[in-house]
Amino acid sequence: MGIMAGVLPPGFPFGDIKKSGVTEGADYQAINNSRRPELSNTYTRQTGAYAITQWIILALIAIVLACLYRGLNAAIEVISTARMQNLADNMADGHFFVAWVINFFSSLGLVMVAVLFALWAPAAISSGMPEIISYLNGAKPSDLLSPSTMLSKAIGLVFAVSSGLAIGPEGPTIHLGAMIGPRLVESLAWLFSGLPSFSRNVQLFFDDMDMRKLVVAGSAAGIAVAFRSPIGGVFFVIEEAISFFDAQLVFRTYFTCIIAYYIMAVLTDGHRLEADTFTPYEIEVECSAPYLAEDIFLFIITGVVCGAAGSLFNALNTTIFRFRKKFVGASGRNRIIEALCLVLITSLIVVFAPTAGHCTKLRQVVDHVPAQTTDSYVFDSGNLVLDDPKVCLSSTAKDLYRVLHVNRSQWPEDQDLDQVVKELQDKVKENLELRQFDCDEDEYSQLGSLFFNTGHHAVNLLFQTGTYDILEADALAGFLILYFLLAVVTAGATFPSGLVIPMLTMGGAIGRMIGIAVNTGIKEPANVQLMDPGAFAMIGAAAFWCGSGGMTATIAVIILEVTGDFQYLPALAIAVITANVVGTQLNHSLYHSLIHLKHIPFLEDVANEQLNHVTVREVMASPVLSLPALAGRQQIKEALASTHNGFPVTDKADGVDKVIGLILKRHLYTLYDALKGEHDTADLTEFMNETPAFTLEHTRFPEAFRTFRSQGLRHLVVVNDRFEALGMLTRKDFQKADHAHGAHGADDHDHSHDEESSHMHVLHPAVRHPTASSRFAAYRPPPMDDFGDEGPAPLMRNDDSTA
Repeated sequence: MGIMAGVLPPGFPFGDIKKSGVTEGADYQAINNSRRPELSNTYTRQTGAYAITQWIILALIAIVLACLYRGLNAAIEVISTARMQNLADNMADGHFFVAWVINFFSSLGLVMVAVLFALWAPAAISSGMPEIISYLNGAKPSDLLSPSTMLSKAIGLVFAVSSGLAIGPEGPTIHLGAMIGPRLVESLAWLFSGLPSFSRNVQLFFDDMDMRKLVVAGSAAGIAVAFRSPIGGVFFVIEEAISFFDAQLVFRTYFTCIIAYYIMAVLTDGHRLEADTFTPYEIEVECSAPYLAEDIFLFIITGVVCGAAGSLFNALNTTIFRFRKKFVGASGRNRIIEALCLVLITSLIVVFAPTAGHCTKLRQVVDHVPAQTTDSYVFDSGNLVLDDPKVCLSSTAKDLYRVLHVNRSQWPEDQDLDQVVKELQDKVKENLELRQFDCDEDEYSQLGSLFFNTGHHAVNLLFQTGTYDILEADALAGFLILYFLLAVVTAGATFPSGLVIPMLTMGGAIGRMIGIAVNTGIKEPANVQLMDPGAFAMIGAAAFWCGSGGMTATIAVIILEVTGDFQYLPALAIAVITANVVGTQLNHSLYHSLIHLKHIPFLEDVANEQLNHVTVREVMASPVLSLPALAGRQQIKEALASTHNGFPVTDKADGVDKVIGLILKRHLYTLYDALKGEHDTADLTEFMNETPAFTLEHTRFPEAFRTFRSQGLRHLVVVNDRFEALGMLTRKDFQKADHAHGAHGADDHDHSHDEESSHMHVLHPAVRHPTASSRFAAYRPPPMDDFGDEGPAPLMRNDDSTA
């Protein structure tokens, strides 16, 4: 599979991160050729065998991704739980310095493994989300889907997340899902090379149009397995990732997500599927304090606060990105030093910040329930069932409440009530992941419970309903400030990392504080029904994520699916919409900000309003390199030596050279190789696309932009009224014109790519893999001698590159 094919950069790991080549555009356009139908990328997709092969590959993507994520997540849980439990035990015994030493060196060792793999395959750095979004927009950052990137991402993810840094696994999981399709296609083409019919259908997926389908489905399945949210995965690719889609693609994506979701459930619970399999952040849905219609203003306030906080997170994140690019740069040594500093700062905060907190009596978990006699409640088979609609109590704490308020004279003499209380307290601490820290046995540390847990368990604790006073406002505020700073400086460092868990954690903390403020400042004095801070934590987490990520429906659906709590749907929708409005006004979404900071070729939804009166003639690349229908060897050689990827084909008619089609560079390689003599000619009409996209020279820029983006084009030929080729519009031309007048123009002073996205030399699949499609198998570069000392132009260096 060529995993170790990449050459380590000089001085690895302390030298500069390797860079190469340019970003290429994706060929999503339909190619039609009546003379050679086998070259048409729609001709061979109309068979039943192709359809069956497609569904097989999609199902395999789901199965492989579910198994991979289950294994990676299990490894993360084992390592993280062991580290955190060791830390908690040492802190409980008062061994603060020993706890810090063990935490620091264990975390450092894990992070350094992740950093080394990331330095070897830099495309695995961070979440990969900006690059995936750009790929589905039509640009192909180099090495984004390579085997080395996938290996580095998977291994680095386990070690980085297990280290206890303020990161999560979700973003990298989406990137892993996107990479599985290409790896499966290569593997199946090799494994079944002895079955020509099946292998031929598999090889069709090397084409950009088909590979895009697999990347879309894999990315959505990443959401399905990471959040147990198949519908959220479909919404994600529609709302955020993919720039153009159709109903068939949505159905294929949903099919992949459902398969991945089901396999994850089976791998988690076996053949007996339990409810908690489907809700990783399960909320006590049968236990909630109803809210009033006028509480809509509270949800709007939550959306405003959390949306603004998410936007602030973006602003600081992009500032740190620029700082990292300027002062850390591409140096492997600097990247390693940066990672060491992050581990040092994180370990100091995690270990010593909880010492500033205070110990809390465990009975505070149930203190919000009125202290009435047990006769006021109904008992069913020994379980406490509250008949007061104003009271919400977690099932975990029901038995504890009962024994704390029982009449001791009624307690059976043969049972030690104090021992029962102790056992129930231990059970509550275990179920809620409450950490004792250096407190007494009947107490817990609020800050310790937040810091001495994995990100997943911290979110679970914040989302807990029926435990109103389990976390107090001062502890939440202290945790939020420290964790916010850690998340800002850690995001984008040299290892695989995601930001969703930090966003949920920060938003959950803000939401829970708002819930506490509502109860103490509004509800209680007016003797009105209390509201559950855990529900506000869920709403705040969604609003913060929306204020930072810019998505609305996707986030609402994911939060509802991961918690299983649909009774707060109206509140959630209001807060998310409000957060989106606030976040959009204050800042760009995080992923789109990073796309522009990394200078990845990306076309926004609509063209800049300042270009409404500009014509395509003013922004097109000109003069255009055209080829006659009967082209000589020298003319083809000149085309291959250029940096362009597509060339208009012309034919003389009525005294002018009219455009009759467009031919791609990969087809010219075959024609050039077939020509032996200098005066030989080739008929380009046999290989050209007979239906390329055209636009007239006086077409307004926004209209051409809309045509180019909505159809997923790579080339848009500009012609005059006599159909003569005047110029060419590619992604680079649109981007340059848009950025010259756009909000991101300030970032264009430095077009050097950041190392996370700049490894841009990608060979065509036919060159990478010997069993590529028969349509491409013969396409290979001409001998180097024909191009002098410099050799041929890079195979995929093209007109829409961003070197």
